[in-house]
Amino acid sequence: MIFDMPDTPQKESPALFTGLKPSLLFAIVITVMVISMLVWHARMRVGDFTNQHRLLGEQSVMAAASAISMFISDTHRTINLFAEEQSSALEQLVMHPYDNEAHEAFSNRIRSHFPEYLNFSYTDADGNKLIGGFESKIGSRCVTTINNFVSSDGHNELELHEGLKVSDMPYHFDIMSLRAPDAQDDSVFFLSFRTSELSRILSGSEVAGHRLFLVRQEEPPLIEITSGGDRKQLVRSPVLESDELERVNSSMPVPDTRWKLVELSEASLISGAYTSIWAQTAGIFAGFISMVIIMFLMIVRVERRRSVAEDALHREHDILEHRVEERTEELTVTNSALIDSEQRYLELFENTSDLIQSAGPNGELLFVNRSWRETLGYSKQEVAGLGIADVVHPDSLKHCQEMFQEMLSGKAIDDTEITLVDDAEITFITKDGREIVAEGSTSCKFNNGNPVATRGIYRDITERKNAEKQARTHRKELAQMTRLSTMGEMASALAHELNQPLTSIANYASGSLARLKKSPDDLTPVIAALENIASDAGRTGDFIRHWADFLSRGEMERLPEDLNRTISNAVSLVNTELQQAGVTVILDLADSMPQVLINTIAIQQVILNLVRNSVEAISGSGSESGQITITTSCKDRQSACITVEDTGPGIPGDLIEKIFDPFCTSKESGMGLGLAISRSIIQAHNGKLQAENLPQGGAMIYVTIPLI
Repeated sequence: MIFDMPDTPQKESPALFTGLKPSLLFAIVITVMVISMLVWHARMRVGDFTNQHRLLGEQSVMAAASAISMFISDTHRTINLFAEEQSSALEQLVMHPYDNEAHEAFSNRIRSHFPEYLNFSYTDADGNKLIGGFESKIGSRCVTTINNFVSSDGHNELELHEGLKVSDMPYHFDIMSLRAPDAQDDSVFFLSFRTSELSRILSGSEVAGHRLFLVRQEEPPLIEITSGGDRKQLVRSPVLESDELERVNSSMPVPDTRWKLVELSEASLISGAYTSIWAQTAGIFAGFISMVIIMFLMIVRVERRRSVAEDALHREHDILEHRVEERTEELTVTNSALIDSEQRYLELFENTSDLIQSAGPNGELLFVNRSWRETLGYSKQEVAGLGIADVVHPDSLKHCQEMFQEMLSGKAIDDTEITLVDDAEITFITKDGREIVAEGSTSCKFNNGNPVATRGIYRDITERKNAEKQARTHRKELAQMTRLSTMGEMASALAHELNQPLTSIANYASGSLARLKKSPDDLTPVIAALENIASDAGRTGDFIRHWADFLSRGEMERLPEDLNRTISNAVSLVNTELQQAGVTVILDLADSMPQVLINTIAIQQVILNLVRNSVEAISGSGSESGQITITTSCKDRQSACITVEDTGPGIPGDLIEKIFDPFCTSKESGMGLGLAISRSIIQAHNGKLQAENLPQGGAMIYVTIPLI
């Protein structure tokens, strides 16, 4: 154990006692001084405790007296305001003193302003009651209170007492208010209240170990109200006992009342505090004596073990020196490894094929690797004077700056490094002015939320971008060659399409010459023929311009158009052909069709191709008459639908799957390009063209075009 006495021979005890005698005498002197200080300190604590609780008592009495006085004053002022506000209602009650309903309604209004309200009365200046039934509800004490108030000098009066019947009426207090409803007569407005609000004031002002009593000022001091309730609720004597009067710390009259506030300490508070203080003092002294004994024993033990500790200290010193040597050797090895790692990092940094750079907050270049210098054509010495703006294309620099400012304008930055752009392209300007396109990421380092440097790692993709550009050019040339190769296919179709209006123009011109020779004076038929010639010539010109634009640009100009009007105009162009073939066209066009984004000439060409195919199919079947039905509708409010149905023989079964392929035809003199061209036009409009045979005979072509 730590307090074991050293194993010394019996003959060494006198010498040991002689060596410890000064320490023992010193301990005795210190013990006497400590005892004196502890007694003095205990007396001071008792005095401080007594004064502190006396002060607490005075403060609680003052606070309670002030709160009660303020409560009475506020209640009296509120009563005056209420009486003035309800003056007309009071006069009505005076006129009808036994109207129970009016009396109860007025009581409810009072209760809404004064929750602790019990009852009220209203008297004239002589104390004569103007409202009946008061004595039976409150009691004779309240009547006496009113008479005392009327006979006084007009000061505010407050009385605390029981009701007429203890079992029916709670303990309450009365407040009277002198008022003048007119210039001639004075009156008294009287209210009775429960005492619970006064109990709450006493409870809120009490401090631990102290009690507040509201007692009468006359002797003996009769208790009226406590923090637990009024006198009727007491479970003790209503009069303060002699021992309680000795413990009264403070008392104070309550202004404008017959009460005074009394504060007394609980019996156990002072005695318990004295016992606790002296017990603590005794405990401290016992602890001190224990410490002195322990220290004395420890001195004996320390002297014995000091030499042992010194030997152990020398051994630990030798061990520590050995460990320091080992640790120094380990740090030397680690430092060498770090130097090798740094060297490998520098070699990797310099020899990587990626372009690596770092720049400061103001844009100056801090360091770059060899690939960066070789790609942009700068030497190490030249890089020292360069900034980001000198080597980065203005468009790329502006984009990075915008992203950097957007990042700084956001929330607070807690990360040490944030990526500005990732997998983005950036254009560098070489020393000789060439543009180098690179791809990579740029990040920004922060210290305490402030940017300190940016770092970028990029890969030169200039050759890849040039290859992509050449590939796009090659694809464009292939597309142009494809369009040119289709010109041969379209030549026959163009010849077929142009043959009709040109033949019509020739026929109209020949007929006009014959009529002029036969009847020079009759110009009406000639004028009509010339108008037809002009119409066919304009249609032919529009058709040629449309295909010229398509072949030169490779695309069609599409505008929002009325699909129904486009179809109607297309059908009107082949009226002559329809009449000659004996074919009737029925237009079943939907009302309120939305506009579609189309090339009018191209869609009219599709309608003409489909109508002429139907006419040729009907004529080829040997029928002298036939019918073509063209219908428009909307499909799911997403696309416009056109159907062309005829009463011909239908499409041969072996051709139904390839009817839209180039050079596929069932006609002996046909080229097989009309439907192929029509499908190309519809596909250029992001639509579909389909064909099927009808059960009752004939064929149906189904066209869909997306709405705008």
